[in-house]
Amino acid sequence: MSEVGAVQIPVYNRSDPALWFIMYENTFKLAVPKPITESVTKFNYVVSHLPPEVASLVRDILMNPDATDPYTNLKTELINRSGESSQQEIRKLLSGEELAFANISTILAAVTDLTLHKAAEISDRILEVTPVPMEIHAVNKNNSNSMEEKLLCEIEKLNARIDKLEFSRSRSPFRRNRSNQRSGGNSQNRNSSVCWYHRRFGKNCKPEKCVSPCNFQGNENGEE
Repeated sequence: MSEVGAVQIPVYNRSDPALWFIMYENTFKLAVPKPITESVTKFNYVVSHLPPEVASLVRDILMNPDATDPYTNLKTELINRSGESSQQEIRKLLSGEELAFANISTILAAVTDLTLHKAAEISDRILEVTPVPMEIHAVNKNNSNSMEEKLLCEIEKLNARIDKLEFSRSRSPFRRNRSNQRSGGNSQNRNSSVCWYHRRFGKNCKPEKCVSPCNFQGNENGEE
């Protein structure tokens, strides 16, 4: 194992094993006197640096390594069995658990392959479960506005994807009708003509926050 004596082995990243493998593979390229390319050698290095609780997740792989490409097999299985994927975060979101703002971008990246109804449902759930800071209308107005703007930007990205899905489905009326029947009340409750601030805060939304055009009931900004 002296081949990698000149490089530093990264500490295992439990929250992002895929990133850890990228970092690890770069250490293989920096190994002296030559890069490490053999699958068995890379497998052995990875195994020797796995925390015991992480190794237990792939015990079967370690006990019976793949004969053809043990490193790639271990890498694939370890990533699949640990960490939290975007689809898992989506399930958390739809089940009502609160997610940190940083995770919203990750969720949006997984929305592309979702159906129109599911994407709309995710958009609604983001609005419902995103925690609203108590200081949102306090003295520190600049910070609050910045957070609102960032969140609004993320919601707009999601809605843009929904619009694309909607456009592609509009060319198939039969499929669209079936989707509407399946969606029931939830998708009907989603009113894209109401600005994000009124959808989030309702009647408590400050007039200056409203984004036109907005058809929120009783909202002068939405009246023609």
